Amino acid sequence: MTASIATAQTFLGAVQRTLAAGGDRPVFTFLEGGEVQGAETLSCAELDREARIVAADLQAKGVRCGDRVMLLQDPGRHMVAGFLGAAYAGAVAVPCYPPSSLMGAKGHERFHIVVDDAEATAAVTTSVLAPALDFLKETHPELSWAFTDTASISPDAYAPVDVGPHDLAFLQYTSGSTSAPRGVRVTQASLASNIGMMVDVFGLTEEAIMCSWLPPFHDMGLIATILMPLAIGCRTVQMAPWAFLRRPDRWLRAITAFRGTWSAAPNFAYELCIRRVADLDGIDLRSWTVAVNGAEPVKERTLAEFARKFAECGLRPSTLWPGYGLAEATLLVSARSRGPGSTLWVDSDQLSQGRLVPVDPEIGRPLVSCGPPSPGTTVTVCDPATGEPVEDRVVGEIRVSGPHVCDGYWGDTDLSAEVFPEGVLRTGDLGALWQGSVYVTGRLKDVLIVRGRNHYPHDVEQTMQAADPSLRPGCGVAVSVPADAGDLVVLIQEIVDDRPGEPERIVEKIRRSVSEQHGISVDAVVLVERSSVPKTTSGKLRRSAAAEAFRKGGLCTVHEWIATAGSIDR
Repeated sequence: MTASIATAQTFLGAVQRTLAAGGDRPVFTFLEGGEVQGAETLSCAELDREARIVAADLQAKGVRCGDRVMLLQDPGRHMVAGFLGAAYAGAVAVPCYPPSSLMGAKGHERFHIVVDDAEATAAVTTSVLAPALDFLKETHPELSWAFTDTASISPDAYAPVDVGPHDLAFLQYTSGSTSAPRGVRVTQASLASNIGMMVDVFGLTEEAIMCSWLPPFHDMGLIATILMPLAIGCRTVQMAPWAFLRRPDRWLRAITAFRGTWSAAPNFAYELCIRRVADLDGIDLRSWTVAVNGAEPVKERTLAEFARKFAECGLRPSTLWPGYGLAEATLLVSARSRGPGSTLWVDSDQLSQGRLVPVDPEIGRPLVSCGPPSPGTTVTVCDPATGEPVEDRVVGEIRVSGPHVCDGYWGDTDLSAEVFPEGVLRTGDLGALWQGSVYVTGRLKDVLIVRGRNHYPHDVEQTMQAADPSLRPGCGVAVSVPADAGDLVVLIQEIVDDRPGEPERIVEKIRRSVSEQHGISVDAVVLVERSSVPKTTSGKLRRSAAAEAFRKGGLCTVHEWIATAGSIDR
């Protein structure tokens, strides 16, 4: 069945052919509560039927090819049927974080931004979630509503549509880690192309078994663990993100139970398993051949500790695949299996000046290789100011071209021209090429420039969080804040206990650690309450939002230290 994606010009054509040919073959399994005994499985034929019902319902409500349809559903069969139903109708799906009556004003605001920006004409949800969407029904009475759990229309009422390679498959709204959400235009051709690349890079066949807890409304969860399996006809086993976050071992036990071969997750998920999975009894990871680590900086320490901890469960080091990708490239840009030479140890001082200079591991800073560009992908590294290519081992802006690169942002021609000049994607990510591999060092907008040297915030944040056990890993930011005397370095960090003992001592340990390891004299340290550092719905740190909250006095502050009173304009 993988041949359907290899020759496909559109994602819709590939998935319809695959599901039609699959018959009773299991293709989608959802674990209610993350537990194996709560599994609900759909065959190719059953999922195809449910998608045709949704498509027929949308068509009956006047949805036409090219119309934008909001996808407002919890993870599970209804979300998948909703996405495919919109695709079958030729509509453009707009996946969104599932609605909740507890989301508050900020959550409502994001929905309004996306609905207005996408100029949506319809929404797909379930009757269970409908009460939580009353606010949207009141503000957008023009929306037509389709309910995947109560639709009574016959699948035979579905009228097949003609969709071309340049038509949109869906709008992937970016998480907003550095700016307001923007709708990336993912075409049928770019989606089919990137899926084909992943099949090639990871050696996937219809015998693969995906096991995932990733949110299905973000690019990695949606494309890598749902759409790709459906396009090639292999089975995907899913659970809700909260099920994994509450008990990380559920992910590993699902791989064990279903003999999972493929999965993907951000670096923090592997760290969570290292810290919180204590009982290894019954976990068997011998079937696992590809575990992609992407979507945020990949840490050498995490890869090594995860491989070491789960070796007794049959995990092989080669199973770990560091990767690099982003929504504007549909998803995947590069990846490689972990093995000898997959980590480059470089001189920290030279890195701060923009060069990769290899040194011995005992004295170097590790950079994990994200592998060579995927087949059909061209990666160049350019000077951010001039746009001119730089030499290998010189840090610059990563730029990507290829058939999987999207064609811009929905409704924003000026920004599209800036980010996608002549079809080349300016990623905004910093990195370098060496020996054909991509090394990502940080985000252009997030870099801290101190006395002419570049410091990457995730490195400083890791040092900060290791300074004291009262600091929450992955829940702090290092940011620059403008001031009259120049940009100042501010550290904002969540604490485990909202009433820590000796906060002055904790601040001093942070300052000393950052100074010793990075040579940075910190201008301010703010300890804040749990779950108060701004993050996107996918868990990425919103550093610019945190900096703005600090400047406006909007943080949930427990303790604050500032080097010189009045030195920061607030």
